[in-house]
Amino acid sequence: MMAMKENDKDHQTVLTEAEIDKDADAFFELYESYIEEEGDPLRMEYLESGEAYQDIMKAFLRRERPCRLFWISDRRGFMIIRHEDDCIWLADLYVIKEARGNGLGENALRELISMFPRQTVRLTPAEKAKSLYRRCGFRETEDVYEDNGHRIWQRMPGHS
Repeated sequence: MMAMKENDKDHQTVLTEAEIDKDADAFFELYESYIEEEGDPLRMEYLESGEAYQDIMKAFLRRERPCRLFWISDRRGFMIIRHEDDCIWLADLYVIKEARGNGLGENALRELISMFPRQTVRLTPAEKAKSLYRRCGFRETEDVYEDNGHRIWQRMPGHS
């Protein structure tokens, strides 16, 4: 299913919704690169244990609070979102090193926002990504995400 329009800069589709049962191998290959690049020892250990693969697949396949995977510009990155009762939760946004610096992440984020114009989008950004989220209208809240203790950022509907 095509989810997004074309990127004005390179005339390539920014986001397409993945079919996780068909795209799992390609996704996990990219996901491993993402975790290695982040360098978080707990996430690396979790990935190496094999549990991450099972847990992620369950998250994509569950009916309650389902997760969705989107490819960014022909698999040059990915975005994972989770539908919550009161918001869309952006779980992960990743663009491969070779494709960074040309606006793919920002375009993908703006496309996501346009998909859900009446919903709040929430996330916990990495330090290096905060300027991207600010440009897209996200603001830090007083709320803290219980899984990692980081402040939650959100973008309210109708804000630019």
